[in-house]
Amino acid sequence: SPDVNEAKKAVALAGLFRQLATENLQSLSGQRATKTAINAVAENSYNKGRIDEALTILGLAKQGAGGCLVQSAGSSVAQIPDTQIGGVQCSQKLTPPATTGYAAYDGIIGPEGWLTAHATTGNTDLSDTTGNKQCVPLKTHTNGLAAGDIGAELPLAHGLLTVINTDSGIKTVTATKGETTRTTRGNQWQSAYHGLKEIEALESAIATNVTENAENQGALQEVINRAHTNKDELPASKPENLVLTLFPKPAHDNIAKFIGAVEETKLTTKIAGIKPETKLRDVLPETQISALTAALLLQMRQNIENLKKQQNNNARADNHANAYICAKIDDRKACEDKPYCSYNETETDTNKKCQFNETKTSKSGVSVAQAQTTGTETTTDKCKDKKKDD
Repeated sequence: SPDVNEAKKAVALAGLFRQLATENLQSLSGQRATKTAINAVAENSYNKGRIDEALTILGLAKQGAGGCLVQSAGSSVAQIPDTQIGGVQCSQKLTPPATTGYAAYDGIIGPEGWLTAHATTGNTDLSDTTGNKQCVPLKTHTNGLAAGDIGAELPLAHGLLTVINTDSGIKTVTATKGETTRTTRGNQWQSAYHGLKEIEALESAIATNVTENAENQGALQEVINRAHTNKDELPASKPENLVLTLFPKPAHDNIAKFIGAVEETKLTTKIAGIKPETKLRDVLPETQISALTAALLLQMRQNIENLKKQQNNNARADNHANAYICAKIDDRKACEDKPYCSYNETETDTNKKCQFNETKTSKSGVSVAQAQTTGTETTTDKCKDKKKDD
C-alpha cells in the first residue's frame, strides 16, 4: 500500500542518516584537525585577554611611587622619596590617557598592585605554573619595585614584552622558537603561535551530499537490504535496484521531495506535549524530536495490544459460531472436510459426533477467523432458496 511504501522510505533514510551521524561524530572526535583548531582558538583567545589586561593596566598607571622604572643602586628595595630613586630624578612615569573612559577602574589598581579582588588573585611570578592565573603583568612590592627585579629585564604583558634594563628599549618574546610537542613549547605565546601555524597546515575535504548519487550509496543499499529484504549480503548484481525500488530515478530528487513532504506533515493531535497542526520541521529542539519519537512508539505498541485483544475477542466469537456449525453435521466425511471439525467415534450421541476442534484449525494453518468462511456451505447457504418446512 502507499502508506507501507512511505514507511519503508522513512525507515531507509532514518537508518542512513543515523549511520552517517555516528560516523561523522566519531570522525570529529578523533580527528587531529578538530583538536588542533579548538586548542589554537582557545590559546589565542586566552592570550588576547592577557594582552588586553596588560594594556589596560599600563594605560591606567598613575603618577606616583610605583610608576617609575629606573634602576636603584645599593639597596634591596627602591626608595622613592620626592619622586626620586637613589638620588636620581624619576622622569619615566606612566600617565593615564586623556579620557574619562577608565574612570570606573580608578579603584582597582595602584602603585602597590591590585586594590580590589580581581581575576589575578596574587602578586606572584609570571610562570603560571599553578594553572589558576596566579600571575600579574608586573612584579610589585609594597614599597615599589624591588632592586633585584628592576636590575633585570622587566617582563610586561605576561612575558610578551620585556623592558631591557640597560636602556629604554623593549623586546618581544621569540614566539617562533619552541618544540612541536605541547609540553616543551615554552611560554604561552609560543604555544599560541604554533597552534595557529598548525591550523595553516590543515587540509579539509569538500563536503558532498551523500544522496547526490543515492542509488550507488553503499550505506543506503545496506540499510534497505537488511531492513526490507532481511538479508545480510547485497545482491551480486545491480544492488542499486534496492534503492531505486523506493526512490526511482532521479533518486536524489525523489529523496529531496520525500524529505520535504515529511517536514511539511502536521501532527493531527497533541502528542509529547506538542500542539496539533505543528509541522514536523518545526519540532525543535532535539529533545522534542526524541520525545515525539518515543511517544509514537508507545502509541504504536498500545495499538498493537488493542488489536491483539480485538483478535482474541473475535476468535472466541468465531469458536462459538464454528462449534454450532460442526454440531449440525451428521455425515462423517462432511465433518472431517471442515478445517475446524473432527468426527468422534466414541461419542454415543449421534448428534454430537461432529465436534469443533480448535487444535485441528491451528495445525491446518487456518486461523479461527478464516475457518468460519472455509470449507463447505454455511448454515445460511443451506437454508438459501428453501421453504420453511424444509
